[in-house]
Order: sequence, then C-alpha cells, then structure tokens
Amino acid sequence: MSWLNNRRALAYTTLVVAFIFLLGINALSNNVFRSASVDLTEDRLYSLSSGTHKVLTEMDEPVTLRFFLSPKLAQVVPAYAVYAARVRNVLRRFAKLSNGKIRLEEYQPVAFSVEEDRAVAYGLRGVPVDQSGELVFFGLAGTNTTDDQKTVAFFHPSRERFIEFDLTRLIRSLSTPKKKIVGLISSLPIQGRFSMRGMVRPWAVYTQIRDQFDVRPLTAPKRIPKDIDVLMIVHPFALPDPTLYAIDQFVLKGGKLIVLVDPVPEAAPRRRTMFGQGPIPPGSDMPKLFKTWGIELVGRKVVGDIESAVRVRTQFQGRSVVAPYVVWIDLGATSLNRQDKVTKGLRRTILATAGALRKLKGATTKLTPLIWTRKHASLIDINKVRFRPDVVKLYQSYRTDRRAYVVAARVTGQATTAFPKGNPVKPKKKAEKKSGKKADGDAKKKAATASKKTGKRKAKEPEKPVHLMKATKPIDVIVVADVDWLTQGYWQSTTNFFGERITVPTSDNANFIMNALDTMSGVEAFTGLRAKGTAQRPFTKIEALKKKAEEKQRATRGELVKELAKTRKELKDARTRSKGGKLVLTADEQKKIEEFRRKLLRIRRDLRLVKFEEQKDIEREQTRWMRINIGLMPLMICAIALVVVVARQRRRRRKIVQS
Repeated sequence: MSWLNNRRALAYTTLVVAFIFLLGINALSNNVFRSASVDLTEDRLYSLSSGTHKVLTEMDEPVTLRFFLSPKLAQVVPAYAVYAARVRNVLRRFAKLSNGKIRLEEYQPVAFSVEEDRAVAYGLRGVPVDQSGELVFFGLAGTNTTDDQKTVAFFHPSRERFIEFDLTRLIRSLSTPKKKIVGLISSLPIQGRFSMRGMVRPWAVYTQIRDQFDVRPLTAPKRIPKDIDVLMIVHPFALPDPTLYAIDQFVLKGGKLIVLVDPVPEAAPRRRTMFGQGPIPPGSDMPKLFKTWGIELVGRKVVGDIESAVRVRTQFQGRSVVAPYVVWIDLGATSLNRQDKVTKGLRRTILATAGALRKLKGATTKLTPLIWTRKHASLIDINKVRFRPDVVKLYQSYRTDRRAYVVAARVTGQATTAFPKGNPVKPKKKAEKKSGKKADGDAKKKAATASKKTGKRKAKEPEKPVHLMKATKPIDVIVVADVDWLTQGYWQSTTNFFGERITVPTSDNANFIMNALDTMSGVEAFTGLRAKGTAQRPFTKIEALKKKAEEKQRATRGELVKELAKTRKELKDARTRSKGGKLVLTADEQKKIEEFRRKLLRIRRDLRLVKFEEQKDIEREQTRWMRINIGLMPLMICAIALVVVVARQRRRRRKIVQS
C-alpha cells in the first residue's frame, strides 16, 4: 500500500505546484505582458497601422490629450466599460509611441466637480444615463502649443471600429497645422448652397476633405494657382475653353488631377414641373482633354450590372415590390485594384448610373483600371434612366454584354496639349484695343512721371506664362465616371445622438477620394487606415446564391408577368363592352371572361410556384452551408480526439508487448 500512498502524495503535490505555477504565471502576465496582445481579425482591426506609426514618430510639435471618462457611465452601462478600456489603451499606446510628443491626461468628471467644468469648457458632450439627470462624459480634448483645439465630443459605440482613424486624424491636425492645398472646381452644390428653405448642408465628403486639406474653390479659372497641390474637378459641365486650357497646362506641368464626370448626374438639382420633378440634367464630360490623355467616356450610356445590382423598393402594376435596379451597382473587393495605393485595402463601393471609360487606340498613355464591373455588365441608354426609370422593366429586359467595364481609372504617361494654337482667350475688339492702348499710354506716362519724382526704378512686368506643347514629366490623372457616389446616401449612414450627428461609413466611396487626395498630395498617413472601418460585412456566399437563384428564374418570371398583364388587359376590355351605358354580354363573351379568369388564376399560381422554387433553392443552399459551418468544427475536434485515442492505445499496446 506504500506505493499507492506515494502516488497519492505525488498527485496532491503536483496539483499544489500546478496551482502555484498558474498563480505565478497570471501575476507575471499582469505585470510584464500588460500591453501585449494578439490580433487575429481579418483586417487587423486592433493593430496600429504603419500610417499611425508614421504620424506619431514624425510629429512636428507636442500635443496634449485630455481624456474624460465619468465612472458612473461604466457602472450604469457595463457595455461602455469594455469600450472605454479599449479607448484608454489606444491612447496610452499612442503616448508611448510618440517619444514624449504626446502628453496624456486622464480625468474622471462627476457631478458639480472641477473636472466636469473643464469637460464642458472644452466642448465635450454630457449624456444622461438615468432618471437623476446627472450627465456623464466620455470624450477627448486635444490641444497644441499654439492653442489649436480638436475634440471628440463623445465616443459613440457605432464608431468603435474607427478609433484609430479618428485619433490619428485628430493628432495629425494638431501636430501638423499646415495643410496641403486642394483646388476645387464644381458645378454641383458640394459646398452647400442657399435655397428657399434655408441653407443646404455641404456634402459629407466635402466636410471630410475640408477637415484634412485647405480647400480653395475655383470658379471658371483662367489659370490654376501655382500653390495648388491637387486639383479636383466635380461634374465639369460646360467648362469654357480658357478653363480647359488652364487645366491642360496644369496637368502638363506635372500637376495632380482628380476628375469626376457623369453621364446621368442624379445629384444635380432638378427643375420642378407641373408633373412633378423634371428629368435629370445633362451629363458632364471633357472630351477635348480626355482625347489628348488617351481615354474617352462612352457617350450616352450608363453601366448596368445585374450581378451587383442594388435592390430597391418600387411600384409595379399598382403594388409595392422590391427589385434589382441594374444601374445602381454594389461592387466588392474583387472589382477593386489591389495594387494601386488608392484602392488597396478598400472592400466595397456603390455607384449610381455610372459611365464607362475606355482607352483610345494609339494612346501614348497608360490606363490602369481602379474600379470595374463584373463580367456580365451591359451598357444602357441614358434615356431609360433620366426620367422616371422603370426598375422592373430594366431588370426584365436586361441583356448582358458578357464583359466588364471600367468606371474609374488612373491615367499616366506622356501627353500633349489639347490646345496646340495656345491660349484660346478671345481677342479684344478694335474699340477695346484702341481704348486699351490709350489707357496703357496714359498709365505709362503716369508711371514715368512718378518714377522721375520718386527716383525709383521701373517695376518689372509680370512674366507671361509659358505655353507647353507636351508634358514636362509623365502626367498623373484619376478619372471616375460617377459623381452621385459622393452623395451621403451611397457611402454612410447618420444618426442623431443627443443633438450630435454621428456618421458611420457603409462603403468606401469617400475613402477612395480621400486616399486619392492623400497619395497625390504626398500625404499617405491615412492610406490603408480608413478602410479598416468598413461597417458592413455581408454574407457574400448567401448573396451570391440569392442572385444565382433569381437569375435562374428571371426568364420564366418575366414571361409569366407579360402574360399576366396581357390577360388582365383582355379581361378589362371584355368587361367594358356595353350598349347604352349598360353591360350587355353574350353567352360566348361570358364564357370568354370565365376563361380569362381561370387563366389569370393559373398565371398567378405559376408565379407563386416560381417564387416558391426560388426561395426553396436559396433555403436549401443556406441550410447546407449552415451545416458545414456549424458541424465542421465539432467533427474536426472529434477526429483529432479519435486520432489521439488511437495513438494512445497503440502506445500502450507497444509498452505491454515490450514488457
């Protein structure tokens, strides 16, 4: 029995040692590995990006961050405790990586305290969490040495995935006050406008651009200022030749350009008519410049893509239905260039009535697609979508071209001017020339008299701009064949949080523009950082199955719908036959009406069967993939356990045989 007691004592001793070892490891990890973590998410959501590291290590001046968190918030709403801990950890990591350039101060404001007064003074937003009416704070105030101030009024949970981006942007705006300059030419109210109902807000994307860049609006300029870092043109509708010449020379000198054209600009203001809202205004294009750059916008066509169509609610035969709108397309990561810095890391973009770009034959430039449709796209005449488009009819009559179309591209390489004769400024009339000469002569006499009196030298006349016939270096132009995608509804959702507008991106439309401005202006701190916060993560496999089932039944459903409409019309014509205002039908006509009724019921039944089979196919595939996803892991664990058991049994048998 002594050997049994020894084994029990050894087992108890082992348990005690293991328990002590576990406590030691736990204590060591809490003290030594407090900041250590492993990020296993697909998009590295919890890891700081290289852009953030660059901003923190290249700060021009120190920044003070004041973090306000009310203790009561975590007590009343436990979900905020985890969120607040993450915000605090990110701020501490920022302070650690900044090499002393970031000073972090933490405050815990309570009711009627000095900390609460400071939070209110910095403009942070207090939120009530219970019946007492006491306000809690969860925000950040940042200042620099020149008393510039930036704040996060309240860390809303909907922007949890954007913590790194929001904080990096705040720190960079404080540590690098000087902003790059973006020249803006736009025929759309992107900056906001006055209307009969008051001031219309600027577009959300314009607000983002203005926060990061110094935006200079240009109205039909005859010359682009030299200090413009990037020129952005939105919907260049009917630009005069002098402005086109200024753009041409700007690009040939090496200026960076982003152009957004659109064959059907749904975002453009429409005129009201007696029948309601009028048609969509004419589209925009720059064929004179595009031709010299080796590209063209396909005329009077918009791109349709049945595989990526957005589903919308519409009216069909007096009923409200949901149908795919083939000219509104939702493109995923497979339609985005993964190599270019502008689209690298982006995952989703939504376009509306976009055009198609293509390279011209004999072009000396290179066209690099940035966004393209899927392979079953089609070109649709703009007249079908400019005024009251029939969503269902467009879907039923859709015919694929079996090819993909480019909707956004980068154009690089050698190019020549579109104005070989020089500046197209209109010459002055004879009368104007004479009066101008006389005025010039008077001005010269006055200048000569003044110079004699003052003894000063004659001022030098400004140098005339040099006309370039070809580019001094390879051009760099980004062209997008859609402007509607910049409107808020296509890329973000907005909620009101106690008077504050909280925005959450739903696609990467604005990220595309901001990345383009960053890379072209030489500021790449945020490139790849914005895309980490793509809000929607759709079940792509299920969506593909739904589209496949719809496509399979689309032809049958379309024929039945046409037959249904025809039968209804025939039945209506038969019922309205009358003499003297009274309904008089023969026996044959009554029999025909009964046949129409039976036919109508049969068609409706067939439509229900088609819909039922369509849904049945989807549910069957969903069930199959659900079983795979749910059952695969337990099966793998069982298989591993079985292998371990078999291996142990074989090991025991070998020991028995050897003994």
